[in-house]
Amino acid sequence: MTDTFPFELREDEIDKSVTQFLRTTQEIVFQKKIKNPSGAKAKKLQYEIIDTNLYEPPARMGACRIKRNRFEAWIRALGILYYEHFRKKAKLYQIDWYDEPHQLESEGNKSICIDLINNKQLLYKITLFITTGVLQAQGLSKDFFTTREFPTLIALVNSVCAKKSYISQA
Repeated sequence: MTDTFPFELREDEIDKSVTQFLRTTQEIVFQKKIKNPSGAKAKKLQYEIIDTNLYEPPARMGACRIKRNRFEAWIRALGILYYEHFRKKAKLYQIDWYDEPHQLESEGNKSICIDLINNKQLLYKITLFITTGVLQAQGLSKDFFTTREFPTLIALVNSVCAKKSYISQA
């Protein structure tokens, strides 16, 4: 384990390319501009910073906003940590990754969802709202996400962004 990448992630083993992902979903998912969130609390969200005091404790939720020019890097970082590492390599959790609605071409708010499950119990759900650029984690173990996994995701995003060849224009 390193300070930059906990969970036994080694930077030299990480495929930071988003080319395959972008080829299959870029036209469907990524509009040129992200809409502003409409909810009162969502309007207060900061970019890539989770304010743990924004939501009341019973909500069990933490959230932030993602800038359009880092959106693809965030999706790749989520894929690296949750799909490739937790699900495939470490086999620590059951990871369910899905789109809502299941056909992203349909109208309405679109999101990418990741359910983190351990011993058949949902620890938390990550939702990345494509329409607004809001990333939220909600569930019993959201504090684990905000204190441990979110900093890892930020480090992964920064590492992926270092490969500037694919980053879209803001």
